[in-house]
Amino acid sequence: MEQEVKKCTFDEGGTELVYLQNLSSDEQGDTKNCHGCFSWLKFRRSGANSGAHTIRDQVTTWSVEEVCSWLKNLQLAEYNDHFVSHDIQGRVLLSLTPRDLEELGITKVGHVKRILQAINDLNN
Repeated sequence: MEQEVKKCTFDEGGTELVYLQNLSSDEQGDTKNCHGCFSWLKFRRSGANSGAHTIRDQVTTWSVEEVCSWLKNLQLAEYNDHFVSHDIQGRVLLSLTPRDLEELGITKVGHVKRILQAINDLNN
């Protein structure tokens, strides 16, 4: 864990923590969506400034592709096609329910719980 934290750096403005993660050759698969074969996450620095947008506000602007990157970071990229075919963008992602996930074809209890917990984390 400590080694992973060392991979983090603040962006140029010093307001967001950026984490870059190399993708394995298995995860790279489709090179047209690879974008340098790095997976990235940004985390807002708490207390950076009171006028800053929250993570939730940022997520509401996510495209389907960004939602798929989020799924990949949860190690649930197997559901990318489901999210793409149902046009799940950031605003919709934040309001998904267990029933919605079932309708998307996500039936494994562990996967449902992992997605719902990650959505809860984005909302808070």
